[in-house]
Amino acid sequence: MNVTQLLTGQAARITVRAFADGDPATEPVPTCKIVDLDGNDVASPQATPRPDPGVYTLEVGPFDQVAMYRVQLTFSEEFTVDAAGIEVVGNFLFGIHDARTFQDGKLADETQFPDAVIAAERARITDWLEARTGRSWVPRFRRVTLVPNGRHTISLLDAVGDQGPSGGEGHLRDINRIVAINGEPVDPDSVDVDGWQVTWWDGRFQASGGKRRVTIDYEYGVPHLRGGVDRIALLELADRLPTSRLNRAATSSSDDLGSYGWEPQNNGRPSRIPEVNEWCRQEDRRFVVA
Repeated sequence: MNVTQLLTGQAARITVRAFADGDPATEPVPTCKIVDLDGNDVASPQATPRPDPGVYTLEVGPFDQVAMYRVQLTFSEEFTVDAAGIEVVGNFLFGIHDARTFQDGKLADETQFPDAVIAAERARITDWLEARTGRSWVPRFRRVTLVPNGRHTISLLDAVGDQGPSGGEGHLRDINRIVAINGEPVDPDSVDVDGWQVTWWDGRFQASGGKRRVTIDYEYGVPHLRGGVDRIALLELADRLPTSRLNRAATSSSDDLGSYGWEPQNNGRPSRIPEVNEWCRQEDRRFVVA
């Protein structure tokens, strides 16, 4: 399922695709819902069919805080599909205009490099930088699941599960605010965060609503762009994008720079650019595993 990044406070038009048994789902025109991680309805935008079979556009947002949502298309009582994911972030590493004007307009051609292609690569670079440095460079969403302890304070290091857009360890750093506990919004003044310790003065971390676990939703990541991360991300984008149409399953190729190999985008592999690698080395905050 493809995930689209959206900025808090901004509405956007997104494109989603739906399939039934491997074929594009086209009939009838579906109804649409945006749902959160608990399956609660957040919005019901109209799905507008595109010329290509099984392709629909939606007007979504604005959303007021970082979050993860799913786009559900319902074609009948018997058939509903999760067509896409939405990640709401507090910032972007760079804007589309920044990408088009970088390095004397290397990516200025909107036919060769549509906005959606640049945005998708930006999202991959966001994940990749988190994997390389151990911190998120934009505010993002995370939900952790913990065993109830009945106390006011609990450690995020004791999580037995987590959900979020990134597989990096950045969610253990730069925790900006707690969004919800056990699915219910909390007053920011009632919660303190000290490192990995979360203290909830208005309640105790205990199971509720018939659930056997405690969930904490929070925003983490560097609140504002710093350290030249926007330039580093743009350097990586300008190097990646001309080759991004290659088969994602491939592990090697060659171009005018020579032959090279790579691994999946988000596992912290090195860049082909020495300046980017040196920056990542200096900013590396990952845990050292003995």
